[in-house]
Amino acid sequence: PENIIATAVDSTTGDFSGVVTANAGIKVDNITIDGSEIDLSGTGDFTVDVGGDIIIDSDGADILLKHDGTHWGSIFTNATPNNLYIQSMISDGDIYLSGNDGGSNINALQLDMSDAGTATFNHDVIVADGGFYKFGNGNTRIFGDTSSNLMSFVTSGSERMRIDSSGNLLVGKTSA
Repeated sequence: PENIIATAVDSTTGDFSGVVTANAGIKVDNITIDGSEIDLSGTGDFTVDVGGDIIIDSDGADILLKHDGTHWGSIFTNATPNNLYIQSMISDGDIYLSGNDGGSNINALQLDMSDAGTATFNHDVIVADGGFYKFGNGNTRIFGDTSSNLMSFVTSGSERMRIDSSGNLLVGKTSA
């Protein structure tokens, strides 16, 4: 049958096959499912333990992170669906990327929202493409070349200064 009406025979078990329809919600222990909401009453953690992946498929494109009703963070896309945003919603609330370094918790990266998103790294910044550090539109940059052990400074798209592997400071020239 399409709809099943059941009355528990005792308070220990209830076996159902087919679809169970409960227009007023379902309560199991201290978990209530009603409409589009799952609530956990009382205290304690809510654990989701699955044998496969956990998939969050939000057609609204937003995942809102809240604490006691206060919206403090979001993960979302914008009109260009190829972009992923992680946003702090608290005024001046920083964003940290943290991890475990040999048993010690570290903050590897801080994005300071009270200072226009200034990035502070806990250690060195290594650029995989050979050492380009670009500013603004990319016409101003510092370039470190590990193969020839030199550092060059570029403004307006042209190299203006270089420190070569011998420690020579070259201004307006690329060789001594």
